[in-house]
Amino acid sequence: MPRPLDIPHQRSRQWATITQLSGEMLSAAKAGEWERVAELDAQRSVIIQTFFQQTVSLTESAVVGVGIQRILEQDQETQALGREQQQCLMNELGSLGKNKRAVAAYGANQS
Repeated sequence: MPRPLDIPHQRSRQWATITQLSGEMLSAAKAGEWERVAELDAQRSVIIQTFFQQTVSLTESAVVGVGIQRILEQDQETQALGREQQQCLMNELGSLGKNKRAVAAYGANQS
């Protein structure tokens, strides 16, 4: 496995931050902290953009390639959790709509 030392120090720190933020995003998603996920994603996006403004060198490519694969796996899991949360919210909204209609129907029958 490639060593992080194969990347120059500043870029190594950037890459470590990118991978760390990806893990934190997944942890926040598992905890249901969706605002935190969005904040971390925004931070990570800025660092990713900065990191890839410079071409990835041959020595960096092995480390970055392994990291990208891990990030993709974490992002897929985060997105799956997001879809589950979205479905739960849609179900709750559907229930609220049914309750509202029931109250409205009850009120109409009381007149």
